[in-house]
Amino acid sequence: MTRHLLLKDKNDKDIVYGNEKLYKGINVGYYHTWCVVEHNGEQIIVDPALKYNKLYLKKKWNIKFNEKVPDTLISVESKKWNYEYITDDKLVPNSKFFLKTVDKKVLDILIASVAEAVENTITATLE
Repeated sequence: MTRHLLLKDKNDKDIVYGNEKLYKGINVGYYHTWCVVEHNGEQIIVDPALKYNKLYLKKKWNIKFNEKVPDTLISVESKKWNYEYITDDKLVPNSKFFLKTVDKKVLDILIASVAEAVENTITATLE
């Protein structure tokens, strides 16, 4: 999925990927991409990239995130107080353009890793 992503900074102010809304005069990103896995009819959001987005924004712009923003997200909830995944289909072409530049072997590894992480989370939740 490619859409907007809203995260909270250390002062609980909104940081938005994929929006003209600037954060302290900074455009932090044009879009955000994550995975959605369907399991037993339920959609599960899997976002392994948060850690690297946070590291990049801290290094590039000295943006400090709320400590409750996770490094990796696996959840059935698209919105909580510290994040929100927001649908906007007009951002999809941007993501598809860059996705086509990624080697298929790398995509296969990413898909396998996401599937394993979801399976481990589901198994741990059921135990």
